[in-house]
Amino acid sequence: TGAAKHGVLLKRKTGLFHGWHQRYFILRGNSLSYYRMDLKNNQNTLSAKCFRNSIYLTREFHVGYDKSRESEKKKREHIPFSVVGPRVSLNLSAKTQEEAQSWVE
Repeated sequence: TGAAKHGVLLKRKTGLFHGWHQRYFILRGNSLSYYRMDLKNNQNTLSAKCFRNSIYLTREFHVGYDKSRESEKKKREHIPFSVVGPRVSLNLSAKTQEEAQSWVE
């Protein structure tokens, strides 16, 4: 893919269909995009729909662990972290501490 980092993360969604949803994330340089996972027939294919086409991660963005979710992190199998910047706030979760750390760095 030519991406520096890519993989499946859980993304927390608010609103009518709230909860955690699997999304495929691609990080190329300072550009972050994510896609819907098509889980029909257990094929794990990507949807052609890109939810956010190239979020450009500037110095105004903060990527890190949410201290208010520290107790939640201990209770869950997944490790939550966030990407927050102008007009963008993504609450994400990785399967392991190592995977979360690789995205946060």
